[in-house]
Amino acid sequence: MKITNDTIYKKLSQIHKDIQALKEEESEVLKEEAKIVIEEGKLMKILDKEVDLQFESIIDWKNYIWDACPYKKPIEKNKEIDFICKKTGNKCRFGDCFRNKLKSAK
Repeated sequence: MKITNDTIYKKLSQIHKDIQALKEEESEVLKEEAKIVIEEGKLMKILDKEVDLQFESIIDWKNYIWDACPYKKPIEKNKEIDFICKKTGNKCRFGDCFRNKLKSAK
């Protein structure tokens, strides 16, 4: 097979098109990465707020705080029982429990 200038030109043109397509794809990937980094930053801020918990495990929280909590008030609605905090007025939940916050985080 004889290699001509036309063959070389066609190959170079195809390589150039492939490189352009890769550059466009890379640009899209970089945009998506930037979005992910922004979302990660938001999630880290949320996590930082939640890290200030006295008990990281819901089981430990239940055993040491919730089971003997004097502030929980049972409320029955539609044959289901939910618990309301007498102090905050919110539903008793692991993530929101004021008694599970570290003293420095209050």
